[in-house]
Amino acid sequence: MTKRRLFTAALLVLIALFAALLLLSKHGLSVTRLTLEFSGLPRGFDGFKIVQLSDLHGSEFGQDNARLIEAVAAEEPELIALTGDFLDEGKAGQELPALEALVKELVKLAPVYFVSGNHDWASGAAPELFETLGAAGVNCLRNDFVYLERGGDVLVLGGVDDPNGPADMETPDEFISRLRSEAPGAFT
Repeated sequence: MTKRRLFTAALLVLIALFAALLLLSKHGLSVTRLTLEFSGLPRGFDGFKIVQLSDLHGSEFGQDNARLIEAVAAEEPELIALTGDFLDEGKAGQELPALEALVKELVKLAPVYFVSGNHDWASGAAPELFETLGAAGVNCLRNDFVYLERGGDVLVLGGVDDPNGPADMETPDEFISRLRSEAPGAFT
């Protein structure tokens, strides 16, 4: 084999591997389990199970996200945290119908909370995203917080809107300051 043909063959193999990695990163599904320990955690929340989903960027995992829904259900969460970047730039919210179908299934499993990411804002469809999620039963924490109760104990769950949102919105520092003044001493 000539050097040129060998180089061409090696280049094609590298391109195929790169394409496979891109496809896997967009459609691969993995679960990472972490056990976190906090001093001061209210006793009633010991063992509280949260599933966090982030950075889907419009990806789908099986027909109607069946693989993703199945993976979340298998974890038996008590809360599902959607932590931004569910939309993607340049798609103008085309992902919303599939996302709506997904969250309608997730809210059947556990309470669902959402905070925005930079790609959600960059998509140009953030207002439609918040409306879609809210209509499906998701609590969008946009520089806001809620009290969660379990076993007679309470903690605060706060959500900071991505700073890429409107210029006139509360900054993360302002929000945290407000949260600390409105829920002093609460486990947050």
